[in-house]
Amino acid sequence: MRICVALLLAFMCEGAGADPFTERCADRDAVERVYYAHRTGTKPPFSEVLSRSALEQLVRTDMRKERLLLRLYHTEITERQIDAEIARIDQSTRAPEILRELKQALGNDSRRFGRAVVRPMLVDTELRDRFANDDSLHFQMRHQIEGLRSNLLAAQPKVDLLSKINLARNAGIGEVSEIKWALSNKQTARIAPETTNGLISSGGPYSLRPLPESSLSSNGGQKPADFSKLPARMQSVLKSQLQKPGDVSAVIELPTEFLLCILKERSPTTLVVASVVLRKRNYDDWLAEQLKGLPSEP
Repeated sequence: MRICVALLLAFMCEGAGADPFTERCADRDAVERVYYAHRTGTKPPFSEVLSRSALEQLVRTDMRKERLLLRLYHTEITERQIDAEIARIDQSTRAPEILRELKQALGNDSRRFGRAVVRPMLVDTELRDRFANDDSLHFQMRHQIEGLRSNLLAAQPKVDLLSKINLARNAGIGEVSEIKWALSNKQTARIAPETTNGLISSGGPYSLRPLPESSLSSNGGQKPADFSKLPARMQSVLKSQLQKPGDVSAVIELPTEFLLCILKERSPTTLVVASVVLRKRNYDDWLAEQLKGLPSEP
């Protein structure tokens, strides 16, 4: 019944020669109704959860994010990208019933599905990636943690491991905690210093893709995290640069933080480090600031 209502709204918009914004609102309404139908538990009527004005604001925000991506990074999402993402979703979805309902709610029209579902997702992903790798936004934090690394390296011949960790903690840069990773014999054999292709001599930072959250969380005294879940390049950096207690890694840049490691203990089966994690600026706060400076359309 909800899908029929959404289809009727879309049909009325098309029949009346509705403007693109009205069409996008009708399609967004159809999409949100499908998602809402799959929410569990006691639910108020859909109209009480998402008013017409709130729905219009969601669509306007999507449109403004597209303009922001173009203005800041001179990037537009192309129809080819949308088609490729639709193909990927069709092949890899873990919720085929919801996907089928979404397409039905949009009249099984790939153009409407691409505009209402896929384009906003690709725009947001591109903005997040650009934000995470925008040097101008994160330069000051990178400078701080690189300075800490330089101080730790300068102190290396003079202080013991505990003093070095205290130096990092007292610097007041980021969060200092312990991470313990579990190594397998296969990993130990595969990631040896001679296989790092010059990474030992480089000071970094190394820019890597997102990591599983558990891999970087403090886990002192708990079950070690799985080292194999880290990106292969990060495994190489840590294994090659952290040879003996007190060794300091290069600064590793992650999408949401900078990471610096001091080796505490290394064995054939475990790698234990004191980690310095300096969080980057929050994406949602940055996005809100940027969108505030853009006029609403239509």
